[in-house]
Amino acid sequence: MKVVIIKSAGTNFFTALLQQGFRIRTSGRTSVIDLLEKYYLIEKSYIESTVSTIFVNGKPVDEPDKTILEEGDILALSGAMPGLVGAVLRSGSSLRSLRDSITYKSKKIHSSDKSIIVTIKLFNRLTREIGPLCLARGIEIQYTVLKDYIKMRNKISSYDKIIIIADNKKFTLQEFTDSGKNENDEEVVILKQAE
Repeated sequence: MKVVIIKSAGTNFFTALLQQGFRIRTSGRTSVIDLLEKYYLIEKSYIESTVSTIFVNGKPVDEPDKTILEEGDILALSGAMPGLVGAVLRSGSSLRSLRDSITYKSKKIHSSDKSIIVTIKLFNRLTREIGPLCLARGIEIQYTVLKDYIKMRNKISSYDKIIIIADNKKFTLQEFTDSGKNENDEEVVILKQAE
């Protein structure tokens, strides 16, 4: 799989991309906690204290250590959300009985150990705190989605110091987005951030 490296871009450059979602490959039989602890090396104490709202496929999760991810799942992670709605949706909330009908229920599927693809979405403070770990390790994204995202970001603000390395060639943001349509556009690439 091709690797695209973006240098000299701060985490804020990637915020909207991390919110819209990126893919990762992980082994089957992986729980939410295992994914964050083992794949991204995030301490369990941080997860318990900061990652307070967890959704799998749009449903709130109360037991992330027992929630086994399956092929194609969408995992959304957020810090605390404000108000009554935030309190009700928070993982393990004392108000969780108010949302029992929408709470994620783990399936009794016998997952295999083969590799699965999961989409992860990060919100609020987690884009700044977990986002860099994800980008350093590498996230999977469709090449056209990356090009369109960079084009959109470049219209909002000038990012003259950012360099993109793809196919062992260096590009400015403008050069990368102007490179035109090619056979790689439908390809999934690994995006990494470097200093």
